[in-house]
Amino acid sequence: LQAEELPFDLRVILFSGEELDRLGSIDYVGNCGDECSGKILGVINLDMLGWSGEGFGATVMSDEYSGWLAFLVEEVARSRHADLPITVIRPGPWNWDHASFWEKTGIPVSAVTLAEPLGVQGKILYPYYHTIDDTEDRIDFAQAETIAQLVLDLMLRMKDAGPELC
Repeated sequence: LQAEELPFDLRVILFSGEELDRLGSIDYVGNCGDECSGKILGVINLDMLGWSGEGFGATVMSDEYSGWLAFLVEEVARSRHADLPITVIRPGPWNWDHASFWEKTGIPVSAVTLAEPLGVQGKILYPYYHTIDDTEDRIDFAQAETIAQLVLDLMLRMKDAGPELC
């Protein structure tokens, strides 16, 4: 995206404390008043992208308000990444960082999470989650790269959508 001129600002934010009741994202949202949230087009949270033990693919977690963003992810995946199966979970679970934006009072913020294939209602299937066996050799770098490329293509699609989206 470095060479692209986007009609919106792009922020890359690394939250900490998700497993501690989403401390980082709750703090960010808590310090984001209506003026701040009114400027956020959408949040694309990336979490747990690299395990394909249940099959190559991606899961999008959304709520009803964020459905347009989940639909856009699906649209870009179908047109640019037909080999990447997408599953949408709506409503998604409330214990991931996207939910901090869903809970925002005042001007709401659309937020989705892109993750590796998950089970019903966003159940984490990765058997090494939070264990000493969660090591680099278990990462499916091709899947992680495909999801990262999907996000890049999503940003370009949003750029090309023009002022009706932005």
